Amino acid sequence: MSGVHDESQALSEALLMLRGRRTSGSVTAAAARYLPAIGVLRVTAACGVAALHVISLWLRDRAYGTPAWWVADFYDASTRWCVPVFIMISGALLLSPHRLQPPGVFYRRRRGRILAPLVFWTVFYLGLRVCFEDDPWPLLVRDLVRGHAYGHLWYLYVIAGLYCITPLLQPFVGRASLRELVWTVVPLLAAVSAHSLISTFTAGQGKPTVFSMFVAYIPS
Repeated sequence: MSGVHDESQALSEALLMLRGRRTSGSVTAAAARYLPAIGVLRVTAACGVAALHVISLWLRDRAYGTPAWWVADFYDASTRWCVPVFIMISGALLLSPHRLQPPGVFYRRRRGRILAPLVFWTVFYLGLRVCFEDDPWPLLVRDLVRGHAYGHLWYLYVIAGLYCITPLLQPFVGRASLRELVWTVVPLLAAVSAHSLISTFTAGQGKPTVFSMFVAYIPS
């Protein structure tokens, strides 16, 4: 329960910061208590992830362009918010000015949580593809560079990238006013949205790589 309490306290502090109600000391005991919003968001997003995977199977089995396909595609699109919600929760917790850490400490504490699983599962699934799917090495290298070594591993690459830049964002977020945050986030959001549209209408040209795919989630 201590982990839940720590996360709730951090989110409370982040919300107080965004509302402009910072204090010279620590937040009050009432504000540091368990915040139900964090649990509601996580449960809701988890349900969205489950629904997304069920609906994607339904969409895959429908003939393209049929009424059933359009219905499935609508529901598939309506659940795509779930992963960004998880990322926004992490951002609200990690960017709290009351949780500032030196970059070395920040990276050491998260090295085993992210880097080790990322390396292990990347090697594991690439080996799986070599042994059982007989994929050629050029295809494996291309998919690895694009951050799609296998299935849902892309999420780990995104999280790893965001963790790499979090210590750089923490000081700015801690000092910036709400107006400055808005003027920073809106252009970034417009830029990544434009890139996504261009990629869609150019048949995927200019796809992000494993080194840049996290950039689209910075505005979150």
